[in-house]
Amino acid sequence: MRILLINPFYPISETPSPPLGLAYLAAALEQAGARVKILDFVVYPYSPAGLETA
Repeated sequence: MRILLINPFYPISETPSPPLGLAYLAAALEQAGARVKILDFVVYPYSPAGLETA
């Protein structure tokens, strides 16, 4: 099973921090046998092409 987790863009005034909640969820899903990818739109801007290739 392939799963895509997305951290949506939100305005921030401080240094962005990694999406730890998504990382914990991804780790549990991988241990259960899933193939997981995380897209972080806070760090990398959203693009439809990038979403399609994910």
